[in-house]
Amino acid sequence: MPSDGWCFMSKKKTDSEETGKQSEQKKMQEKILMYQILQNHVEQLKQQAMVLERGLMEIDGTMHALESISSGKAEHETIVPLGSGCYAFGRMENSKNFLLDIGTGIITKKKQNEMKEFLEERKKEREKMLERMKNDLESTVEKINELAKEISEMQNK
Repeated sequence: MPSDGWCFMSKKKTDSEETGKQSEQKKMQEKILMYQILQNHVEQLKQQAMVLERGLMEIDGTMHALESISSGKAEHETIVPLGSGCYAFGRMENSKNFLLDIGTGIITKKKQNEMKEFLEERKKEREKMLERMKNDLESTVEKINELAKEISEMQNK
C-alpha cells in the first residue's frame, strides 16, 4: 500500500509539472502574439509617418509657390490642372487672392497673407503629429525589443 501512495504523489507532481509547462507555453504564445501585433503597429506608424512627411513637403512647395507668385509681376503664366493627368496653359492675373479647399469640396477665398498663415498653421499641426508618431514608434520598438528578449529567454529554459 505505501507504493500506491508514492505513485499517487508522483502522479500529482507530474500533473503539476504538466500544468506549469502548459502555462509557460500559453505565456509564450501570448508574448509572440503581442510581438506580432506590435510589429504590425510599427509598420502602420511608418506608413502614416511617410504620408505626413509627403504632406509637409507639399505644404512647403505650396508656400514656395505663393512666395514666387507674389514676386511683383501683375500677371503670371501657369499650368492649370484639368484632371486625369491633363493640363492647360493659362495666365494668372490676380495674385492677391487665392482659393482654398477647406474640406468636403468647400472652397473659400483667402488673401495671400491669410493663405500663408493657414499653411504655416497646418504645417505646425502636421509636424506635431509627426513628432507624436515618431515618439510612439520609438516606444513601440522598445516594447518589441523587450518582448523579443523575454521570448528568447523563455525558449532557452
